Amino acid sequence: MPVDLSNILVVGISSRSLFSLEHENEIFNSEGITAFRKHQAENENVILDPGPSFQLVKKLLDLNKISSQQVVEIVVMSSNSPQTGMRVMNSIKAHNLDITRMAFTGGQPISSYLPGYGVDLFLSRDEDDVQKVIDSKLAAAAGENVLSAHKILCWFVLVGWAIYPLGYMLGTDGWYTSIVGKGNVDVAYNIADAINKIGFGLVIYSLAVKSQND
Repeated sequence: MPVDLSNILVVGISSRSLFSLEHENEIFNSEGITAFRKHQAENENVILDPGPSFQLVKKLLDLNKISSQQVVEIVVMSSNSPQTGMRVMNSIKAHNLDITRMAFTGGQPISSYLPGYGVDLFLSRDEDDVQKVIDSKLAAAAGENVLSAHKILCWFVLVGWAIYPLGYMLGTDGWYTSIVGKGNVDVAYNIADAINKIGFGLVIYSLAVKSQND
């Protein structure tokens, strides 16, 4: 029985965006596919470090923990083969990421796999892959909603996350406690968590509903 994704935001993310694979990418570009495959096989059990979108993915997956139902699904997408992708799969498990769907295309364009996986939003460091997705009908349908949600989330990152260092300064002697007095760090952090996590979740949920209705 197929899974109902009508109320779930499906985010496709490249392995290079989720994990730090710049060294491996340099090997691929400078030494070729054979050297790359050898390197991945020899380091299959070496866990990859987080990449540029790792924390975003963790935050998105955390939304499922505070929601009464699943609202986000992450699909890892890579042009590698399943054999060379074993290191990625091992790293997902080691980092305790709740990711069960992966697409290893074996050199085929990732963009052609997006509809089959029901992807609403795609994150990648590869400009060619990004451009192909932008040119596709799938990306065009979700573009306006995604851009609107992105702007709102940027404000959460800029303003909402600023509460954490301000809360730390409020509860630590030597900053501006001589002016406003010493406050409770935990209270400030709890307020920040409520604003950021709940607000972040509502924006993502709203995007998922709009994307499915369009």
